Amino acid sequence: MTLAASLATAPLAAHHFGTVSITAIPANLFALPAIAPAMWLGMLSGALGQIPGAPVEPLTWLGGLCAGFIGWVAHLLGPEWAQLDVPEPAPGAAIAWTVVLVGGARLACLWLERRATMRAAPHPPRRWVLTALAGTACLIGATAFLAGGADDARAKPPLLSIRILDVGQGDAILVEPRGRPSLLVDTGPPEAEAGSQLEDLGVEELFAIAITHDERDHSGGLAGVLGDVSAGRLLVAGEAPQSCRYLDCPPVSRLTAGSAFRMGRVRVEAVWPPPTIRTAENPNETALVLRIRCGEFDALLTADAEAEVADYTSGPVDLLKVAHHGSADAGLDSLLARTSPQFAAISVGADTSYGHPAPETTAALAAHGVPFVRTDEAGEIVIEVRRNGWSVGTRR
Repeated sequence: MTLAASLATAPLAAHHFGTVSITAIPANLFALPAIAPAMWLGMLSGALGQIPGAPVEPLTWLGGLCAGFIGWVAHLLGPEWAQLDVPEPAPGAAIAWTVVLVGGARLACLWLERRATMRAAPHPPRRWVLTALAGTACLIGATAFLAGGADDARAKPPLLSIRILDVGQGDAILVEPRGRPSLLVDTGPPEAEAGSQLEDLGVEELFAIAITHDERDHSGGLAGVLGDVSAGRLLVAGEAPQSCRYLDCPPVSRLTAGSAFRMGRVRVEAVWPPPTIRTAENPNETALVLRIRCGEFDALLTADAEAEVADYTSGPVDLLKVAHHGSADAGLDSLLARTSPQFAAISVGADTSYGHPAPETTAALAAHGVPFVRTDEAGEIVIEVRRNGWSVGTRR
């Protein structure tokens, strides 16, 4: 039953998440002793809970132990290395694999029927064996030909693209997982027309829009974006932007440190602010900080949350989006030491009166040996993540 359930759900997992677990079967078998008790204890506690004063705590405690064991098994046998990436097949490859599966199942059924009707003969006729082998070889050959031809016919897009849009003095970052709707982190100021930029990129639908904090250079372009593309949700750290009082905003979800979700192969995790902090006199202090992970690649998008006031923790990353357009940050040196980024990007406007990026910031990046690119000089910054590594490019 475990094998059948794993085979039946594998295509759904591959379609929605782009991965298939190679440890699902042993994990299910290992967790099996706790599954039935957890279900029965949960149902019993739910039923007894309808009676006032009924002692349900012992049942929920035992059920919690079973659920905790199941979670521990999932954590132990579900790391990144156990997830096999499944690229989206070309139509020819999908048809070929369907033929192989159906043909193989049919051959298996014929073999079983033949065996049932020939119990007296210990070995099937040689002609039947040769026919089965030849048919299987033809199916496998057709699959290899069609799948190989389809793969050669088109170049695969990157697993993940991160576009730091050129919106002047502001932030707008497009996170594009392969084969999935994108996440837009901030919308820039209204004059940047981030919605038009998305249209030029062929983006018609967004998984969600994350507004790191409600200031003009980060949320001012929300109306334009919603007017040009559709979005499934609005993600915020505190309250919804004030513009949602008159805009037709999508449903709002709150993210705080520890919140996480997946977009296919890409995992998005909030690392700031903590759940206990909802507002601050300076909105930069409670800005939403996101960590983007795809395989071995990690990016830290810090919005305007300077490290000197926002105590977010993060291990080593490949890409650092420098906080607050490169303003002076007394905590930047410590952050660079903790994260050891391979590359940094600064989203900043040209000839602004703020003096961004600050000389202290560029000096700290240079002292840590971190190369960086600025949108005011290079235009849009594009990071592409593939199986064998990642690259940085620019586009005006």
